[in-house]
Amino acid sequence: MIRPFVVAVISITLCAAVYSILPADSLRAESNPIYKDGDTYVELKDAEDLKGASGPFSHPYIIDVEKLKKVLSSISFREKGVLSTKGGGKVFTKTETERLASLISDALSKSTADEYLYVYSPRGRPLLNDLETVFSLFVIDEDMNIAFSRVQARIEDVPGANRSKTPSKDPTSMKDGGFWELAVGEGQKYKEGHRNWLIINLREKAFDVEPPAASMPQEGGEYDSYSRTDPVMEERLKKIEEQIGLTSPDNSVPPVQVQPSTPSSSGDDDGNMNQKFRDLKELLDNDLISPEDYQYKKKELLKRESQTKKSIPQRLKDLRSLMDEGLITDKDYEAKKRELLDRL
Repeated sequence: MIRPFVVAVISITLCAAVYSILPADSLRAESNPIYKDGDTYVELKDAEDLKGASGPFSHPYIIDVEKLKKVLSSISFREKGVLSTKGGGKVFTKTETERLASLISDALSKSTADEYLYVYSPRGRPLLNDLETVFSLFVIDEDMNIAFSRVQARIEDVPGANRSKTPSKDPTSMKDGGFWELAVGEGQKYKEGHRNWLIINLREKAFDVEPPAASMPQEGGEYDSYSRTDPVMEERLKKIEEQIGLTSPDNSVPPVQVQPSTPSSSGDDDGNMNQKFRDLKELLDNDLISPEDYQYKKKELLKRESQTKKSIPQRLKDLRSLMDEGLITDKDYEAKKRELLDRL
């Protein structure tokens, strides 16, 4: 009888010891998803933790990493002295922007409507105190809300601080940073009553991104398109495809084909292809899809255009018409033109 009792006591003691030495972040990570790159991390937290905001948010939210880099690089702050402002600048360095954009984009695409992003970004400085920036982020409709509790603050400023474990106030409960405040730039505005909280309109043209170089025709003449890997994007695209007739009710994707015995159908299919570009643009103009959705589907339509049986001169005319209407960019047109000329 004594031996089982002793074993039980030892087991409980060991479990308690292990629990006491584990960092809080390790325990917390089991329930809250965390996305890390070195000491920088983005954690998904329950919206109920926020005092100055509440869900549901427009999550999951899909945003292009390059566009997010533009958003983050546009955020500035100024330091406040006793009588006036005395300095400031960009909140994030280029390195921080690169690291954060990837983590935030990934976390947003996997967040739920009842979760917000808690972001910790340290900056090492040789021979000087390391700095840290802490903020919360969430999206409502097409407005990204970014509320900061610390901006380029020295880590030693907090007694007993330890990298990535610095205690921080809820940014949405603050009115300003004390000795600093955010500066308002293009497409930005303050949250009413706050100087540490920006609302950034993601539809602002300043944040638009040119089609990536990878969209140029690849070897073999096939037009590149984004890979379909994200389930959230897949669901949104399925709805778009149904709206513009690219899928049938059973979700099959019929290829653009021309039967030799019915040449008149070729003209109808090819004409529909041009109309699909116009329908897609109408969905964008009516705010039924995001700019990212539009770019994604536009590339797919350009890829499907390669299957048409129209003559090369007629295809060039159609593509030029689409460019003149603003449905595709001049880079899209040049890429397709090179592809067609390579076939002559």
